[in-house]
Amino acid sequence: MLWAAFVVSAVIDWLAVVSNRPKVEQVFKPLTLIILLAAAGTAALDPSRVKPFLMAGLAFGLLGDIFLLRAVDRFKSGLVAFLIGHLAYIGALALTLASSNNAASGWTVAAVGIVSALLLSARLPSLFSALRLHHPRLTVPVVAYAMAIVVMVGLAVASGRPLTALGSVLFSGSDRLLAEDRFVQPGPATRWLVHAMYHLGQAAIVAGLLA
Repeated sequence: MLWAAFVVSAVIDWLAVVSNRPKVEQVFKPLTLIILLAAAGTAALDPSRVKPFLMAGLAFGLLGDIFLLRAVDRFKSGLVAFLIGHLAYIGALALTLASSNNAASGWTVAAVGIVSALLLSARLPSLFSALRLHHPRLTVPVVAYAMAIVVMVGLAVASGRPLTALGSVLFSGSDRLLAEDRFVQPGPATRWLVHAMYHLGQAAIVAGLLA
């Protein structure tokens, strides 16, 4: 029931973005994460010590959602909230990887995944150039955030959980689109893609870790 409610809430949010209904968006964007938090909170996790990290990642994602609402628009606070959320996910993924039977090979895959993610970030220099030029105070936090995403993707790939790996890629793609839309070149269809990739990414990360 919670997963069905999550899907309904997410779709309403995407439609609100497409139809430019900010009042609907400001209700259903955070509500979607609240429902996902409830779904994760009622599920069992193995190992159980992963759960606090997973819940923290979702909780800070919810906080970041609120800060990034157009009615609030506190980008730096949202950036910090999502950074803490990514660090929590890194903790959850590291614990998952450490508890696996082939942890040594998993860490090798993680290293390869991190390097690959760095090499695929071809457009990051243009983003950092735009930040240095127009928003110099955000350069260091955004670089730190980008590094956290890269590590999260690498660990998610190494976890051997396809849904979690897919979710991390979708989440990172959403972040990249958001940054390009805000700092490099706005796109008319970007905002709903940011929302859709973000919600699907969060859901896939959670579902993969719960599997």
